[in-house]
Amino acid sequence: MTNESVRRIAPEERTVSDPIAGQTREVAVATDRMWCGIVRAAGRDVTPWHHHGDHSTIAFVVSGTKRLEFGAGGRHDVEASPGDFLFIPSGAVHRESNPSDDETGTIAFRVGTGPPTVGVDGPGDDDAVVRRITPDDRTQGDPTPGMVREEAVAAEGIWSGFVRTASGAVSGWHHHGANESAVYVLAGAMRIESGPGGQEVVDLGPDDFCYIPPGIVHRESNPADVESNVVVVRAGSGPPTTNVRGPERSSGDGE
Repeated sequence: MTNESVRRIAPEERTVSDPIAGQTREVAVATDRMWCGIVRAAGRDVTPWHHHGDHSTIAFVVSGTKRLEFGAGGRHDVEASPGDFLFIPSGAVHRESNPSDDETGTIAFRVGTGPPTVGVDGPGDDDAVVRRITPDDRTQGDPTPGMVREEAVAAEGIWSGFVRTASGAVSGWHHHGANESAVYVLAGAMRIESGPGGQEVVDLGPDDFCYIPPGIVHRESNPADVESNVVVVRAGSGPPTTNVRGPERSSGDGE
């Protein structure tokens, strides 16, 4: 059992971090193995060439268009639109640009250790492949009653997907084992109950992040009158989700 709790990170709590020309990065969660936040790029902005060291990176495009150049000599490129995920392998040298006149907004999650961004002089000579995952490419994720999980990325030490919860729906109790989770609410509302007897409640709305430590038994519900949509990334090992019968016992429950 962990002494940590589920934590909401409101927009005003994010801080500017990990600077690079051509982007503004606002960090919401930073742990020993996970970094996540909002990345904004003004119209026509282009970043320098860089990589993310030991970190694998998942990006989810919220608004605008995101273009990445990568591979030996920078000869490959991919463009992503709202609803698309991008998977950038650790050490893959790339640069990012916004080919439109409108601002691009992206949710970025990095999983690994060491510096989250390393600048370099130019494109690399590696054969790393940046992968785009469209909404149609997502597959059914690990099931929990009361919610629909769509898997976008599943690689060693990292899992990411899109979760839908209908208005008024309540999930079953579950935990994520040795995996820590970061959540970003795109639309609707999300309520997370955890702690002894499920008495600790965190309410989330659009543009909120949430951090769920490993091993925390919880359930999620949607108290709003519209479907909730959230983006989730987990960092760790072992099964990403374990369903259980109920919440952690309170001190008055006895043995």
